[in-house]
Amino acid sequence: MFDFLTRFPPALVIPPGRYGAAGAGVIATRIEGLEIASLAAAPDRIEELRGRCRADFGLDLPAGPRRAAGEDVEFIGVGPGRWLALGGEGLEERLRSRLSPAAAICDQSDGLILFDLTGPRLRDTLAKGLAIDIDPSVFRPGDAATTAVALIGVTFWLLDEKPTFRFAVPRSYAPAFSRFLVASAAEFGCVVS
Repeated sequence: MFDFLTRFPPALVIPPGRYGAAGAGVIATRIEGLEIASLAAAPDRIEELRGRCRADFGLDLPAGPRRAAGEDVEFIGVGPGRWLALGGEGLEERLRSRLSPAAAICDQSDGLILFDLTGPRLRDTLAKGLAIDIDPSVFRPGDAATTAVALIGVTFWLLDEKPTFRFAVPRSYAPAFSRFLVASAAEFGCVVS
């Protein structure tokens, strides 16, 4: 195992720094300042919810594991009739005022940590713990998945072709996720910021 990890407390998220080989094969950035909420369509009101999102946010809710983004909010499909919503300050209140009672809305900002991952060796790194195919021929910008990486349940989506993946990780599993990332990227060089 990467020697640094044997000395670093397992209950802490890996701090900013450069780890492993020289270079930056993988770059991990913790995202701050976005609020997160879960959105679940009320029974038999999904079409009403879709109409409200279209009218109030100018977005079509994704019908599957996809991302739909506007100027101040984005929705990620995480299951039938369920989405994660991300946006600026006051997100939960905006969603409640515009989408209730067509949906149940719950703040997730304290429960999830967001990481943006990029770099020329990112796909190689993620392949060490991710059980789905993220080859650019099948996983394209806007695609999303809810799955396990290194036995940690996550939701992630591809932001661009660079590639930049955004991961939503349960807060209590963020230390384990960061350890997986640094250990798996060590041979390529990993920069955490």
